[in-house]
Amino acid sequence: MGYNKVTLNNAYTMLGVQFQTVGSANGSITIGQIVPDQFVNGIDWTDDDFPFGAKMMLWNGTGYAGGQFYWTGEVPPDLQADLKDELELDDEVIYNNIWVDGDYLPVDPTLSVGTGFWILDTSADGTGKVCTSGEVKNTAVSIKLNQGYTMIANPYPVEFDLNKMTVTGLTGIDWSDDNFPFGASIMVWNGTGYAGGQYYWTGEVPADLQNDLKEELELDDEVVYNNIWVDGDYLPVSAKIPVGSGFWIRDDKANPETTTVSFTAP
Repeated sequence: MGYNKVTLNNAYTMLGVQFQTVGSANGSITIGQIVPDQFVNGIDWTDDDFPFGAKMMLWNGTGYAGGQFYWTGEVPPDLQADLKDELELDDEVIYNNIWVDGDYLPVDPTLSVGTGFWILDTSADGTGKVCTSGEVKNTAVSIKLNQGYTMIANPYPVEFDLNKMTVTGLTGIDWSDDNFPFGASIMVWNGTGYAGGQYYWTGEVPADLQNDLKEELELDDEVVYNNIWVDGDYLPVSAKIPVGSGFWIRDDKANPETTTVSFTAP
């Protein structure tokens, strides 16, 4: 068992699913296991229009359509029965501190370990936290990549080195082109942007080119310059993904049947 708490700022915060439901066979959790504390802003039930507060956005491979959910926060007791009646919900439904869709209906989709999501609370003041909990998934996690952006998370409750990730079928740098154009890239969110956190997959580097590159980049002879992540200057990087955080991989040539990334416990 374990848990992770992440503090929200007043912009987008990318979080990751690194735990599974206790006893889960498929390694997934439900959205109900992602629990904001009392300082995360819920729906404003004092306003007749019930304006939303904090929201969660789930990426489906192409967009957030159908995957934007809202935190109710504390719902006044005298309003709970009225809402359940209006929404035609069963009496036993708990309509308090839950996630709902844009029609205020309760939702509980499953999230796979190793996937990520955004939480946005524009009124956050740095005190609100979101907690996820469950069992650590200690077997391999494998994620298929779509063309374009795929959101991925650190699937473990410890810091994760990107170079420990195994990739299959990822598009590398085109070493046959004298300009060495990049292929697949990783973008790591630093809280405000991706500045300084865009990395590129080398793929297979021709053997006769590896020594030339190491000499030009002033790298030690023992450096392995093949199937590694590099920065925009083609220099090797050793980026770490914090506990509970996520990142994007972009590969415009990905084949979702054969392009994958996989993780094993550190």
